Amino acid sequence: MARKFYLIELAPNFPEQVLQYTVAHEYHHTIHWESRKDHSRNLLQDVMVEGRAEMFAKQVYPGIEVPWNSALPPGTEKQIWQVLKENKDSTNTGMLDDFFNGNPSKGLPRWSNYKIGYKIIEKYVEENPDVPIEEWTQLPAVEILELSHYQDKFN
Repeated sequence: MARKFYLIELAPNFPEQVLQYTVAHEYHHTIHWESRKDHSRNLLQDVMVEGRAEMFAKQVYPGIEVPWNSALPPGTEKQIWQVLKENKDSTNTGMLDDFFNGNPSKGLPRWSNYKIGYKIIEKYVEENPDVPIEEWTQLPAVEILELSHYQDKFN
């Protein structure tokens, strides 16, 4: 199996706390990808990969705030959810890019994948507090979504 690695390039004034958080986030990606047999990708899977890494980093460093997971303006979360719900099986790289870079015409702010992924896994952990990190790291994205009952907040 090919090993994944992450190279993090930093500006000299990069905040140390954000670096700690980022390393935790990327560490979670490493563990997640090295232990998976299926490396197929679609929008929901990509969103949940980022959401799980965000949850892990927040659990390790709960007091650190990062710009890619900042609060969403009112109504934005629902808009992101609508786009995700309609395109969750998409493998279109343009759609994946829209969720990372943002797309104002679709109502997607920058880093929508991190923001909505975190919201979904946050709801999953709230609904399933006894499930250890190791288990939810390996759960398929569709199972996390289903067991989170995240979509219920918009019904």
